[in-house]
Amino acid sequence: MALGLNIPLLPIPTLDALAQAVPYSQRLLCPILDARKKQLYAALYCWKAKAWDKLTPDLLLTPAELAAKIDQPVMFLADAASEYGEFLQHTLGERARFAPQNFCFPRAQQVAELGLVELKAGRTVSAQELVPHYVRRPDARGQ
Repeated sequence: MALGLNIPLLPIPTLDALAQAVPYSQRLLCPILDARKKQLYAALYCWKAKAWDKLTPDLLLTPAELAAKIDQPVMFLADAASEYGEFLQHTLGERARFAPQNFCFPRAQQVAELGLVELKAGRTVSAQELVPHYVRRPDARGQ
């Protein structure tokens, strides 16, 4: 639609949209998504000046590698907490907390809020310029 109408797009990463759902926390925030193959997609955020500040790029790592990166209290959210939550809780102990399920799925409102920030900052892309952001290369690739 954007191509046909020649209107700009605002790409919003899923992990950023998940983080946006949490209104505030003194802990680090770590959305996690199951990347399959015993790996996670994750990013770390901290609260600064009334907004989440992204501390890492989007990461692809094992639960053990993620736990090794965390040296302070953290709140996890997203779908992978159900599969890897017990491991993370055991490994991180009291440092680990888990957000309620209602924070674990991206919502249109959070995408729109982040999109407005990007729009006001002039960070749009054309439909011709938009490319997918893969943290892991797709398994099926053309020759």
